[in-house]
Formats: sequence, C-alpha cells, structure tokens
Amino acid sequence: MAHHYYVRDYLGSTRAVIDDAGNLLQTVNYYPSGVPFTLTDDDPVTDRLHTGKPFIDMQGLYHYDNNARIYDPLTGRFTTIDPLAGKYPSLTPYNHCANNPLSYIDPDGRVIRDAEGNILYYSSGETRKYIFELEEGNTEIVEVELGYIFADNWAPIEVLNNQTNDARFDTNCHGITFINGEYWLNSDQIPALLVGDNYIEVSKENASVNDVIISDLNNFPKSHSMTIISVKDPFDQSIVYGQNGPNTENYETTILVEFGNSNYNIYRKEIPEK
Repeated sequence: MAHHYYVRDYLGSTRAVIDDAGNLLQTVNYYPSGVPFTLTDDDPVTDRLHTGKPFIDMQGLYHYDNNARIYDPLTGRFTTIDPLAGKYPSLTPYNHCANNPLSYIDPDGRVIRDAEGNILYYSSGETRKYIFELEEGNTEIVEVELGYIFADNWAPIEVLNNQTNDARFDTNCHGITFINGEYWLNSDQIPALLVGDNYIEVSKENASVNDVIISDLNNFPKSHSMTIISVKDPFDQSIVYGQNGPNTENYETTILVEFGNSNYNIYRKEIPEK
C-alpha cells in the first residue's frame, strides 16, 4: 500500500503529488481556463486536476467532468446550457465561472461559487423601498436591492442587499444563521432554504453543535433563528450564537434566555455522500 499526498492551490486544483518519502510523483501547471500545459508523467497518479475535477483526455477529448455538466477548458465553456441561465441573463448560458476561472470555481456544474465555496449573489436589477419592522412596533423604510442566492438543489432564495450606509440593515438573524451574515434573509424564504440545502429536523436529545434553532417558523416576520455552539444539560442552558433584530453585534446566550417559551424546532444540515 502506498500513500499519496496532494498539493492543491487556492482553487483546489492539483499542483503536485508526492509519496511517503517526499518523492515528487506528478506536477501539473494550467492555463487560466484549466487546460494542463505541463504534466510530468505519461501515467499520472491522479486524473483529478483543475479544481479537483476528473480530467478526460481519452482520444484527445480534453474535457472535465463537473458532475452536472461537462466542461471544455479549450473553449472555457460548458458543453450544455446552464439550467439557471435565466437568473443571470448578461452571461452566455454556456459560461464557466462567470468567465473568471481565476477567482471562482463551479463545484457541480450548476451554481457558480467562489474559491471558498460560498454561493454568489445575483442581482435582480430591481431596487425598492422596504419596510423593516423594528422592536416595539416601530418601522423604518430602507432602500434595498432584491437579489438571489441559490440553495444546493438550485432553488433561488430571495435576499435583500442593503443600499444604505446604515449597517443595521445589512443582515438579520437568518442571514447570520444561514448565509454568513452577507445579506438580509426574510423568514418567508427559510422553508425553501431548509429543503434546498438538505436540512433535517432533529430532537432535543439528538441536538449537537452547529445545529440551528428556528422559532415560530411559519410566523413571518416574527420567526427567529440561532446556531447552537455548545450543548448543555438541561438543554435550555445550551449556548446559541447569532443576533436578534436590526443590530450590528452578534452575541452568545442560552436557549432559555433567547427563546424563552417560544415554540422552536432544531434543524441539521445533512451533507450528502459523494
């Protein structure tokens, strides 16, 4: 049995393979589109090259298998149309990584993501005045841009992009819990996101770190969510993290303090096996 160690760059592309003794077995360099222009071994250790995708060079094909679609690095295009092409009409439906393969990756041939795997935001091109409900029944009218992120199953999830200099409206509790605090995510979008991102409901007895708690899920806009960061006994003393209401500070507290007697459910994102 031999162990092989892969050296990858910031896009996840294989650049070198070494063995237990540190011997260099394979090196690869690429053109920006992913075409390998130096490959040290006629019998390579791995065929997972640009962004870690299988490279198909049989009969000079020079394609990559991106799971949902086949990518042709010689032209920098997919060979079939993007099923989400209508969400970004300014790009060709055959585009790869928004024509910027040095900055973005496309893990499954469906949704364009950045090098860290974060889903990119797509503007609808529409701005509007939006009424934000503050505490104690007060409201404030804020200018926002409507846009979309996409769940794992391609479902478009509407988000609001703050167009003012008031950081209170950059994100909310759901934005912190589900999308790294990048946008404002209304609670009416949560059911589609739970299904689309493969969340399953778990019991208090089976709850663990990184599970999320959502109270009053069907009570838009009063629904609230936080992330469990430490499980305690009794369960209502478990520590949760996030924010509440128009705020710029995240905080830690207990389930009892944050949710009180509210009806809440616990969800866990399931990672499907490859």
